Amino acid sequence: MITIIGNKNLNYELNPEGDFVCFNSAVCKRAPVLRIENGNRYGQPQTFVTSGLKASPEINAFLLSHAEKLSHTIGCWPSSGITCISLLVQEKVQIIVQNMDLLPKLTQMDSARPNTPATTCFHNWLGERRYALTKLSSHLNWSELILPPPQEERTNSISSPWQFLKKLRTEPKNIVGLKELSECSTSSWLSGASIETLLHIEDMFFLNRNQKISQNWWLFSPQASRLLSTIHYQVAWVQQFLLTKEVSQELRIST
Repeated sequence: MITIIGNKNLNYELNPEGDFVCFNSAVCKRAPVLRIENGNRYGQPQTFVTSGLKASPEINAFLLSHAEKLSHTIGCWPSSGITCISLLVQEKVQIIVQNMDLLPKLTQMDSARPNTPATTCFHNWLGERRYALTKLSSHLNWSELILPPPQEERTNSISSPWQFLKKLRTEPKNIVGLKELSECSTSSWLSGASIETLLHIEDMFFLNRNQKISQNWWLFSPQASRLLSTIHYQVAWVQQFLLTKEVSQELRIST
């Protein structure tokens, strides 16, 4: 059994029993069998850097090959977390995932240089959650993958928030409209939502490192990215609602 520990809560007690894997700069009380870091931290885009007892050139090659395959499904270069989990599931390794929900904040820090997005913006988290919910969750213990409903009470009713989101993408600096959308009720988001709709809006929430220009203006300012993070959570919860419902129906049909 291997425990996979993510970076959702930076104050998480990294002291599980047995072997464990951690990511990037996570602080551990004892050495993990494997630490996986994104190559971008070392100026090596679309690669992984590993250390620990199980680190080896072969592990790096496996991770890289698997990430290249996943990128076609996810629509973006995958995070080290989903790459590692997916590879271990494929290899039928028993794992538990802790402190990871595949939905980090997209918020740009106030102290960041102008037009410098958060590093979390370079992964398609909706795509990774789509893949995890439909292909991985039934094969392992991963309770934190399931998001609780949005806590804040939102009463703003918008007839078609999905169309409004697409419209806002063409209106740079429309903070007022973005704030209005961030206050949209969950019931409004559910109305007219479909798995196809969600697929078509995934690219509004991440940046492609291979493109110099992006329409996603909301990822380049602290205020806009804070509002977008709220919307991101609402959309992820709706996605989860639809996908888990579909998976349940498929299981009932198969039995």
